[in-house]
Amino acid sequence: MITALQNLISKKGKFVFILLLVVVSISFVLYLAQGASVFDHLPDPNYQKKEFYGVDLNDPDESRKLSISNQVASDFGAIVGPVGEVFEKADVRYLESLQAQLQSAFQSQSREIDQEALQRLFQYMQSWSNFPDSYKVMEIARSGNYDFDFSDSSLKAKLTIDSLANKLEFLPLQINHPGLNTYYDKFIQSLDPSLASEENRTQAFEFIGQRRGVSLRGVDSILYSHFRAKALDRLLGGSGYTLGIEGELELHRTNFAWDGDAYSLNSDDFDHLDPPLTTLTLNELPAEGDRLGIVFASKRGSFEFVRENKESNGSKHFIKLTDDINSTLSALSKSIVDSAIGLSVTKSTDSLTLRSNLSILPAQLPKFSSSSQSLIIDRSLQSELAALHELRKEEDLFAEPARTFATAVAFNTNDFLIPLPEPDEERMRSYFQRNKDQFLIPSDPPSPKSEENYDQLKGAKGPLGEPDSNSSSSLELNLLSELQEDLNVSTKNEVTFEEVRVEVKQRIIDGDKIDAERDAEEMAQEAALDFLEEINGLKDLLRSQYPNYQELRNSTEFEELIKSTTAKTRSISFSKKDISIQGRILGLERRESEKRSNREPLEEVNSLNERLFFTRSIRRTKEGFSIFVLDRKTDKTAGKFEDASFALLYKEYAKNLRLEAFNAWLDQVFIDLEGNRSDYKSGQFVSVEKKSSATLGGAFDKRSRKLSSELSSLEKERNEISAGARDSNQTKSQSKRKIEIDETIEKIRDQQSELNRERALASRLIESAVAMEPAGNWVEKERTENSALFIRLRGVYTMRSQEVKSDEISNSVADLEFVRAEKGRNLIVADLIGQGLSAAEAN
Repeated sequence: MITALQNLISKKGKFVFILLLVVVSISFVLYLAQGASVFDHLPDPNYQKKEFYGVDLNDPDESRKLSISNQVASDFGAIVGPVGEVFEKADVRYLESLQAQLQSAFQSQSREIDQEALQRLFQYMQSWSNFPDSYKVMEIARSGNYDFDFSDSSLKAKLTIDSLANKLEFLPLQINHPGLNTYYDKFIQSLDPSLASEENRTQAFEFIGQRRGVSLRGVDSILYSHFRAKALDRLLGGSGYTLGIEGELELHRTNFAWDGDAYSLNSDDFDHLDPPLTTLTLNELPAEGDRLGIVFASKRGSFEFVRENKESNGSKHFIKLTDDINSTLSALSKSIVDSAIGLSVTKSTDSLTLRSNLSILPAQLPKFSSSSQSLIIDRSLQSELAALHELRKEEDLFAEPARTFATAVAFNTNDFLIPLPEPDEERMRSYFQRNKDQFLIPSDPPSPKSEENYDQLKGAKGPLGEPDSNSSSSLELNLLSELQEDLNVSTKNEVTFEEVRVEVKQRIIDGDKIDAERDAEEMAQEAALDFLEEINGLKDLLRSQYPNYQELRNSTEFEELIKSTTAKTRSISFSKKDISIQGRILGLERRESEKRSNREPLEEVNSLNERLFFTRSIRRTKEGFSIFVLDRKTDKTAGKFEDASFALLYKEYAKNLRLEAFNAWLDQVFIDLEGNRSDYKSGQFVSVEKKSSATLGGAFDKRSRKLSSELSSLEKERNEISAGARDSNQTKSQSKRKIEIDETIEKIRDQQSELNRERALASRLIESAVAMEPAGNWVEKERTENSALFIRLRGVYTMRSQEVKSDEISNSVADLEFVRAEKGRNLIVADLIGQGLSAAEAN
């Protein structure tokens, strides 16, 4: 047998050697690859294909490519628009974000705010509803202010149109025609006119490519693919039809003016106190020695009633009894506040109401106890919170979330470290001789006498004498002596082993430690991979022996397998909401693929099931390597009141009470408005007379320009005074004038903010007037958790109609057809997406 092998190797030795080299190289790469495993190449038994128009949506690689492609197109605003409620929600969310920006600017009242920029933003918001859907999609995509549903719907619409284009052989991707390239160039310029320049285009492509991890050519290919899809998308949206008379009637829609009032209220205008934690009622004077106990978060307080004054001692406080209930309550109130427990006190005739700031509420229910029969504690809050929890215990806010229980089998690097011996004398001297040039002579210790003390001992310096004729010879002597000193120093620069013995020893120890840690890391990784191979080889055998996973997991064979390793085990549990925190606690490092897709390491553990019950690759941690084994999973269950957070329960309870009180207040406001009894002191009130949307904008523009002119004049005068101050020419009158100017500027800025708020409210009045009857009755147009809008339309006027030109009618017809075409396109694409999803689920 041996002879036969020798003959085979001698005849075909080169071929056998190359084959073995390839096998060993591949095995070595798979074996030592960080965070990788040979099992990654095995088919996933839980994988289910979901083919949507020829694309597998469940394929991670395919999903990543599609996501990156969509992100690149979004950065340029070139994505295919989503359909249905997804677009409508994104439209509303984007406009709300603009309104929030505007509201934030109004409330800040900062001097740094550019009023002209605010005006442009306001006009942009006013025009938003008139923009076509395609323009809205482009703006939303560029802003990045969209959610996953928006991106997912856009992606499915793109795949749907791509499939349709392939079936129709519409602009095949392999065609390269000058005319087609011209249209593509126009498409790029339509995204941004600055991209007409080749230099600007290249810079933009490079910037987006680096941001998304795509090459320059890849960015161009992605945009061309979207150019093709959007070209077909426009054809789908070319089916609108409108009669000429409809276009003419549409032109007369704005030929109206209105008389009306608008009244806006928000939660800031509503005064409301949160419910008390408890109410302490004193029905008679307490006896000496009676106590009140309070436990709030980690703070405790004991309040004892005494006859004589006593100083507080830590958490123990003393309240002097008086002859009447009122003064005793006042003393108790002051003591509770001074104790710094975190409670605020409101005093009435015979009771104290205790509240706390929402930001410092504890997780545990505060405890109030009394040893006195005369001090009654209201405990109704606990029953109210229990009733609220009972109603909402299955909601995500209070329910016990689904959890994953697993065991982390950790192979820590420190467990494989080998104790290092002390370097001997021979090794130290050998190391010193090889690296002698890397050592410096240790510096001598500093002299105990400082130069300053030495100069003081020398005394005062004497007068300077006449120049000596022998000074040149003295200079020669000094130079010679310095040369001699340099020569002596050069001979002493030769470092010896004894001078650096300690440093040599430490360098050797440090180097050995680095080598030992590297070897230990390799051994830990090797042990982790060995365990992974063993558990993979044992899984099929265990499945055949045990009827369910719990018996398999608790089996003797499985426990012995884990105990046979040098690993340390740690039981963990987590839900989806704390998956990130738990991963940091375990010190798990994210792989590059996880960083790109913004996934957490424990998501791999969360995906384990009874069939695939261990992670198929080793996971690098801060301490070494880990493999996770599934223990069990629990479903979402109703929460228990005892386990619920008091702070969360109280906030929800207070929110409900506040909302109920706010709605009741708004109802009363509406009743007062209908009865003409409102004084409009709260909120904001605006009234318009004979104003259309155009004339309203002109009126506010006029007022805005006047304020801006006054502001510019004052700022110019202030700058002149400030310039004089730098030249030290400022007089007292100028200083006084500067203060007056600053005060006036503040007032004008406040007026500008108020004017902007009035304009926003008046514009909402005009927008709502179209659908209202001018009967002079108040109507509640909007109510949310935080605001309400009431409008009254008192009159309507038709403006003198001018002769409409034929081209204006044509433009109006075209606009109406475009709107109807967009609706038709959305219906077509939504139907095709539905068919594709149905086919994917059927397969």
